[in-house]
Amino acid sequence: MNYKYLQRNKTLELVMRLPFKDTNNRNIQEVNSIFYRVGECFIRSISPSISMREVNVMLADGSVTQSHTFDIGSVSKFYEHLIQSLSGWQNSGISRSQIEDLNRIYCEFRKTVGKYDVKGYFGIQFHALPYYQVNRNVLDIQRNLRRLEDEGIQYYSQISQQANNEIKEELSSRGLSNLSEDELFKNLLENEGLYGDLVKKAESIESGFPQYLDIDYQKKLLFKELEDLVVELYQVPSVLIDYNKLMQGEAGVAMYVDVGTIKNEKTRASDPFVNTKRLTAVHSEQLVSALLEVQDAMNRA
Repeated sequence: MNYKYLQRNKTLELVMRLPFKDTNNRNIQEVNSIFYRVGECFIRSISPSISMREVNVMLADGSVTQSHTFDIGSVSKFYEHLIQSLSGWQNSGISRSQIEDLNRIYCEFRKTVGKYDVKGYFGIQFHALPYYQVNRNVLDIQRNLRRLEDEGIQYYSQISQQANNEIKEELSSRGLSNLSEDELFKNLLENEGLYGDLVKKAESIESGFPQYLDIDYQKKLLFKELEDLVVELYQVPSVLIDYNKLMQGEAGVAMYVDVGTIKNEKTRASDPFVNTKRLTAVHSEQLVSALLEVQDAMNRA
C-alpha cells in the first residue's frame, strides 16, 4: 500500500496515492500500468509547451550572454485546452504559485469513479531567473545611478555635519552637552519632547538641501526604469517528478493521483484508505476508464 503523509492546514492526512503497491493483484497491476501511461502521455503532451529556446540577455555588468527559456503563455494554453477536453471532471482552474525563484503552474482534477474519489495533480515546477533586456539604456541608467549616488553622498555628508552641529547646540542650551552616550540615550527615551525637537531640527536641515531630495526622487525614477528592463527566463527539465520530489523543490513535470474510498453517497465524504485486496475487476475497469479519459484529453490538448 502506498501510504504517504501530507500536511494540510496543519493536520496530517493519510493519503493513498498511485501506483498501488499490492502488485500481486492483477487488477492493481492493470491500474498501475495505465497510471504510468498517463504520466508518459502528460510529459509528451506538455513537452512542446516547455521546449527551451535560446535568447540573448544582459547581465548586471553589461555583458551580453545567451540563456534558455520557454513560453509560459504556451503552458497556460495547454491547460486551457486540457480543461476544455476533460469533461465530466471537476477542476481547480489554472493555478500558479511562487516561492523565491521556484514557480508552479498546475491544474487539479477530481471525479467520483464508482466507489472511489479520484484526484489528480498535473503541473510543472520551474525556476524563474531575472536578467536584463539587451538594451543600451540599462548601462545608461546604471551610470546615472552611480553618479547620483556619489552626489547624494556629498550632500549627505554636508547635511550630517550641519545636523550634528545643530543638535550639539540644542543639547548645550538644555545643559545636556556633557552627558555620556548612555545617559543621553536614556534622556531621549524618557523625554519624548526632546527627541521630537531634535528630529525636527534634523528634518529642517535636510529640507534646506532640495538637491538631496531631488536626487532621491531621480533615483526612484531610474530604479523604476531599470525594473521595467528586467525579463524573467523560465527553465524546467522535461522529466517527470512525483509528489515527494515536488515537495523537495525539484524542477520538472509533476504528476500524482490520489484515490480514496467514498463512505457516504449523500455527503460524498471519502476515506483516504483503499483496501486494494477488495479491488475487483469491475473497480479496476472503472479506474482504468477514468485514467484513460485523462490520457485522451491530454492527447487532444
